[in-house]
Amino acid sequence: MNASNGTLSYDDKQERFVITEDQTYDTWLSLNSRGVVEGQCSSNLGFDMPLVDFAVHGDFVQYPNDSLTFSGMNVLKVPVFDDEVLQGMAEVYASMEGESIDLTKTQFMHYFRSENDEEKTAEKAQAIELEGYPEMESKDFYCKTIVIPDLKMVWNEQMHAFVSVGKIGLGNFGKHIVNKYVDGFVVFDHRLGNITYFFQNDMFM
Repeated sequence: MNASNGTLSYDDKQERFVITEDQTYDTWLSLNSRGVVEGQCSSNLGFDMPLVDFAVHGDFVQYPNDSLTFSGMNVLKVPVFDDEVLQGMAEVYASMEGESIDLTKTQFMHYFRSENDEEKTAEKAQAIELEGYPEMESKDFYCKTIVIPDLKMVWNEQMHAFVSVGKIGLGNFGKHIVNKYVDGFVVFDHRLGNITYFFQNDMFM
């Protein structure tokens, strides 16, 4: 899943070996006595796209001879999207009925920490605790083409792809905020080397 360089230690209470990154805060990899691999990291899930900035920030769990699950924040930046198109799409989803996203319950801080130093990260964590989501400014993190703050995926061996499960938390299209959970799916296909996003209202990307 992800190479990890750092300090190896043994956790007596949870009976697991843990590698903690020396340079990257809050990034780790563990292996317990049942053969379960867990970790938190920033990963591109194996995609090589030179003009596209793509990453998933979050937690993963790999059970022996079983499924690989990933729960995180999906960040995609593509230079070819037109701002008017992104604005129109954002308005469609933002106006829909649905549950709003609580960023404090997502992998937002892990993503923010990967983009900023420890001082800014501490300031942002305090601001979220005191003010919540509404006071956060879009320039802080909504500068990418698509940000999905809450995305849960399971590895599908037959499809050789990561497939989303449950509701998808749409954060933004470009600088235009959505902040809603919607129906749909996301597929990261390793054989074809592509990413498919499908959200309700029959809108494809």
